[in-house]
This record gives sequence, structure tokens and C-alpha cells, in this order.
Amino acid sequence: MGNIYSEIGQSRLALEYYRQSVPYSEQAEIYADISRTYLGMAKVFEKNKQKDSVITYAGRSLIIAKQKGFTLQVRDAARFLSYYYRKFNADSAFFYQDISKAANDSLFSQEKTKQLQSFAFDEQLRQKDLEAERSRYQNKIRLYILLFAVIVFLLIAIFLSF
Repeated sequence: MGNIYSEIGQSRLALEYYRQSVPYSEQAEIYADISRTYLGMAKVFEKNKQKDSVITYAGRSLIIAKQKGFTLQVRDAARFLSYYYRKFNADSAFFYQDISKAANDSLFSQEKTKQLQSFAFDEQLRQKDLEAERSRYQNKIRLYILLFAVIVFLLIAIFLSF
């Protein structure tokens, strides 16, 4: 709800819903949501031109994301802080840009790893299907050879009985 009210420009309601959600997320130990909530609050404070609150809540978002290993949230919080600091502090902007870039590279690497694992799994399935098809083919050949042998045996038996 906080995100919705933030998007439609209802800052007071957005902050109220953000604040209400934090205790529930803490109790359920859903730290990714807490990180996203704090970043959402920072964005509302940015719209309201409350510099200290922007830095505080975006920083909280980044800290939680780093502590819990949420690479996507690290990237998002660092990216936000980098853009925010560009207005008045280039050193901090570059610092957070580096964090954002590292997180983005990590996300890209994770995605590539998932793709490679998926390709490997698909190839294993394909190989198993080929092996099963090969086995069915060999069984058909054995059956045809057996039928041929039975027919030949019956023909020989018929010719010998005359």
C-alpha cells in the first residue's frame, strides 16, 4: 500500500503504510521486504526534500540488504543513493555507484550461472530421452529377430513333417 500511495503522490499515507509494515516484516523475518520498505520510505522523503531522512532510510535499506545477502536490494539501494548523492556529493555518489555496479555484476553472473545450469539440466534430460528411445529401438529389433526365428523354425518344422 505504501508503494501505491507513494506513486499517486500521497506521501503521508505512503509513510504511514510503510511504517505499519515494518514490525510485521520484522516479526516474520522477511528482511527483503524491510529493505524494500526502507527504500520506499527514502524515496518518499526525497520527494518531500527531507535530506537526512532520505539518507537514513536508504542507508538502512542498504545495510539490511548487505547483511542478509540480498543482491538485488543492495543494487537498488546503492543505485538510489548514488543518484541522490550526485546532486551534492560526488565522492559519495561514486562510492554508491561502485556498490551498485558490483551488485549488478553479481546479479548478471548469478543469472548466467542459472542459465548454464538450466542448459546442463536440459541436456541431461535430452540424453536420457535419447537413451530411452535407443533402448526401445533395440527392444523392437530383438522382438523382430525373435519373431523371424520363430517363423523360420515353424517353416522348417512344417517342411520336415511332410
